[in-house]
Amino acid sequence: MDTFLGRQPILDCDQKTVGYELLYRISDKQNIFPKIDGSLATSSLLYHVFCDSGINEITGGKKAFINFTRNLLLSGIPDILSPDEVVIEILENVTIDSRLIEALTYMAGKGFTLALDDFVFQRGIDALLSLASIVKIDWQATSQQDIVDMTESLSRHGVLLLAEKVETLREFTLAKELGYKFFQGFFFARPLIVKGKSLPVTIHTWLDILTAIQRPELDLNEIISIINKNPSLSYQLLKIINSARYGLVRPVSTIKQAVVLLGEKETKKWLSLLIMAKITADKPVEILVTASIRAKFGELIANEVQKELSETVFLMGMLSLLDAYLDKPLAEIIPALPLDNRITQALVSDSGPLAVYLRLARAYERANYNTINTCLEELGMDEDSVAKLYIRAIRWSRALPCE
Repeated sequence: MDTFLGRQPILDCDQKTVGYELLYRISDKQNIFPKIDGSLATSSLLYHVFCDSGINEITGGKKAFINFTRNLLLSGIPDILSPDEVVIEILENVTIDSRLIEALTYMAGKGFTLALDDFVFQRGIDALLSLASIVKIDWQATSQQDIVDMTESLSRHGVLLLAEKVETLREFTLAKELGYKFFQGFFFARPLIVKGKSLPVTIHTWLDILTAIQRPELDLNEIISIINKNPSLSYQLLKIINSARYGLVRPVSTIKQAVVLLGEKETKKWLSLLIMAKITADKPVEILVTASIRAKFGELIANEVQKELSETVFLMGMLSLLDAYLDKPLAEIIPALPLDNRITQALVSDSGPLAVYLRLARAYERANYNTINTCLEELGMDEDSVAKLYIRAIRWSRALPCE
């Protein structure tokens, strides 16, 4: 059986990441286990997250929102987890009775935050509302009038509202005006297009450096010279090379030492990341996190199927949210940069040999299983292998300079 493990960020009103909903699916293509249900999927998720990968490796120390079926809630499984690490999501189709209420009362008493997923009013819901701290409402599956009505009704219960599947900045703004405190969706990665807006000189400078370090003819001495001319890049690169990540016995004190130890390819990757952090300084951190995961995820996959494309795929991933950074359409930004034509094709028209890597990364973010399977068939890879690569990409992103 193949597996899928992904995560979606949950942001607050300031667009700061407060947690991640963890998504898990078991794909039984041979139909060997046709009875696979949500309980098995969640149990497998808990094993992978807590016993295999490690919860902090997946969430970066933020809370994990995890769906629990009725059977798991009654079995006492949450009792082995920490309320500091997990938010218990209660599915909308759960049968509400005295046994469930007793189990949830116990968990709330242990300090767990309870969240009602895909909320709908139903018989017995008041008992759940008295225990829950968070209520999630699907903004794509619910009409705007129903959202307003439900929001007004829920305001009397003292719960915090989470708007789920918020895809535009307009929806985010409206949800905030209605009193929502948390937001899940990809609104944060949407550009706020302002006609006639020009880029600041500092942004142009960073983009010039970013494209300069990608030149294939660039040698180590030129890279060292570029870094030495920028004190901020120098400081941060030395900080990275001297971190526990590399486990050096003696500290590195010069850029030349750092570049030699890292090597040309690794240095270029870290510089790309540091420069993008500069460009996105006034944007939600999750934009950079998402772009860096796309970059590393694509690179890891390319290493398996088309190794010669790995560096190019990495840069494409880092640039894939440039529209959200700069609030200008990619079709205006990308053609103006001296990039590999394959990157331009993928980012501007979703075409060319790199496009499948970006489609797969986006599908992972949205748990779009049909697109994931289509991309995997095109790449000749299986879900289980790719799921492991995605976790590696998440781990790698934890070294971000903004984290």
